[in-house]
Amino acid sequence: MLFEPRRQRDCDLDPWRPLTLVFVSDWDPDRGFLEGGSTFSSMPGIFKLLLGYEKAGHRVHYVYGSQDLRRSSSYTSGRVTVHNVRLRPRLRGRLLLRKLLPVKHIWRWTMFCWLLNSFRRCHPDTVCALKFTHLYEAFLVARLTKVPLIYREYGVLNAYSAVFEKRSLVNIYRVLPILLPLFIPAEEVIITNDGTRADELMRKLRPRFRRLHYWVNGVDKEMLTHSYDSVACRRHFGLPSDSFVLLTLSRLEGNKRVDRALRLLAAILTRHPEAHLAIAGEGEQKTALVELTSSLGITKHVTFLGSVNHSEIGPLLSAAGIFLALSDFSNVGNTLLEALAAGMCIVTLAAGATVEFVENGKNGVLLRPSELHRLPDVICWLIENPEERLRLQRGAAEYADRNLESWSARIQREINLVEQACGIEPSGTILF
Repeated sequence: MLFEPRRQRDCDLDPWRPLTLVFVSDWDPDRGFLEGGSTFSSMPGIFKLLLGYEKAGHRVHYVYGSQDLRRSSSYTSGRVTVHNVRLRPRLRGRLLLRKLLPVKHIWRWTMFCWLLNSFRRCHPDTVCALKFTHLYEAFLVARLTKVPLIYREYGVLNAYSAVFEKRSLVNIYRVLPILLPLFIPAEEVIITNDGTRADELMRKLRPRFRRLHYWVNGVDKEMLTHSYDSVACRRHFGLPSDSFVLLTLSRLEGNKRVDRALRLLAAILTRHPEAHLAIAGEGEQKTALVELTSSLGITKHVTFLGSVNHSEIGPLLSAAGIFLALSDFSNVGNTLLEALAAGMCIVTLAAGATVEFVENGKNGVLLRPSELHRLPDVICWLIENPEERLRLQRGAAEYADRNLESWSARIQREINLVEQACGIEPSGTILF
């Protein structure tokens, strides 16, 4: 039937063979694959996933759609081909026409037609939607071509809170773009455990045809556990060599609440003038954060690092004394996992499922949102007690060693799952 997901029983799996996979997403890889990943600075889960498929012997077509592209283009690196698809309708200066036409539906139609033509050219074995942006187009193409659909999501932001904790029609309407894709029939659904409680949301919504895999991302243990010279690392990133560095590492978006780190710094400078805040990341809030820095009079104590290449995350973490994660929704992103693996002193908020990863007083300092007023005193106490920081650092490193997977192991699990969904035996171990 049209809406029945097709799944081959494990006993009927064919011998392993190279697959051709089409991934569709709104994440721009830029020229990352041509440069071996040395320059990518965001979404390591997507980059390492595609790299893992290539190392496993499969052929990957990655389709990136955006209305900001001037023209469609593509490039190939090894077994990975990146297709940049221009979604903006060619309406030129006809502003009235732009307002009257349902432009978003034209964009979806453009992506649907492009995917369908791509399937006719390369005959893929499956289509994987990375994030919900183009899931609907991927679903239609998968059903028309009778191949499995894999839905890969990277957290559900505040959807759980909007539906079950702060329920209102307005809140539910705001998270509909996140909720509706959860009801699209897919062969497998893989959601990153970023602490936003997607597993609880799925259990309570009970959508049909779900095979949910709720997995934590991996970490680059070798890079993060390497011993770095902290003073040299501070110099490398342009930070004062004699300062005590507080670090935030995230996209500069409203829900990340980097503004709290700025106000925290302003509150502790009278007691610790050596404190310095390093803000790594780019995003829509950067201009507002720069203005806030100026208005607080702490410009010379703050460094905006911009995007940091993933290969430099280890040195960056080593340059800091305390890692801050102060988001409203959840603080279990890649950066928190990397801070744990690097054995950092972590100060964070108990938002979402952060409590499942950070235990207060054991491998970090965990404050309830209602305890934010205590944050300046907590930071000052940690600065003044290096032995306590060292104890928390050891706890973080021990937790990561026991509980966090390497990227190779984590990606291998996902590749094996998709291989079985395509009806073949899983491949061997891949190494990054």
